[in-house]
Formats: sequence, C-alpha cells, structure tokens
Amino acid sequence: VCARWGGDEFVILQRYVSSREEIYRFSDDLVNKLKMPIELSSGPVSIGASIGVSVCPEHGTTAEELLEHADIAVYLAQALRNAIESQGMDLALQPLIAMNTGKLTGFEALARWPQTDNAPISPGVFIPLAEECGLMPMLGRWVLQRACEMLQDIAPDSDLRVAVNISVLQLLDV
Repeated sequence: VCARWGGDEFVILQRYVSSREEIYRFSDDLVNKLKMPIELSSGPVSIGASIGVSVCPEHGTTAEELLEHADIAVYLAQALRNAIESQGMDLALQPLIAMNTGKLTGFEALARWPQTDNAPISPGVFIPLAEECGLMPMLGRWVLQRACEMLQDIAPDSDLRVAVNISVLQLLDV
C-alpha cells in the first residue's frame, strides 16, 4: 500500500516481509527507479528519494511509533551522508602499544560523528545506519584516506601502522 503522507512524503506499507534483505532490496530498487531520468519536451528530468524504514514490532506497534522511527531514520541517513560529503566526520587515532616493550607500534583509526549542539552520535548508531543506507563504501573510503593522511602528518618517516576496520560491504563494492 502506498499513500501520500503530505507534501513530498509518501508512506509504503509492506506486509509479510520475510527478511531485512528483502526490505533493503525493495528500497534500493525503488530509489534507483525513481532516479531514472524522465524525458520531457524541455529535456530529461531526474528526481531523488530518501527512505526511512521501520519494522513492526521492533520499532513500534502503532502507526505513530512506526512513522516516527522511519522519519528519524531518513533524517539520520541524510545527515550522515551530508557529514561524510562535507568532511563533517572526525577520525580519532587510538594508540596501539606493544605489550612486551610498552612502545608505540601504531594506531587504530576510529570514525567519530560530532554534533555541534549535542553529544556525538555513537559509532554503534551511525555504523549500522551507514551499512543499512548504502553509505558504508563512502564512509570507508573517507576513513582510509583520512587515516593515511593523519599517519603521514604525524609520523612520515616511521614504521608506525594504522589499523582501519573494514565492512564486508566495502569489500563487495568494486
């Protein structure tokens, strides 16, 4: 069931979904189909879409709860994309120390999402969100690039290393 919620917002109710993968596949297909140019007499026009998903009963059992969760999801996904694209993310370097010598051997790169007026958003929230929204390859590329730049700035002529966590989704991205 598809219904106009108001303005440029629509709600889709999908019953009897067998898996999250089915939801993601449906969402990706819908966004990709909406991106396809429409030929007008004045030339092609393209539109875009953002999707927020909520699942009953995990995210709520009432229409209000489910709509609120979907709205938060789409807002966070858009904000995360903007943060990655505008270099609004931070990268923390956590020192790695050799147990036997106590010497610094390198760093682990940890992505952080600071907020101007609030506490930072936890990686436990934004990493799964990036994976669900297809932003993980973009975030992963930024982390790899920034980690290499930071290590080069800190210790250009050393044998220090930087460890970066990589998502399976990054490995699947050509």
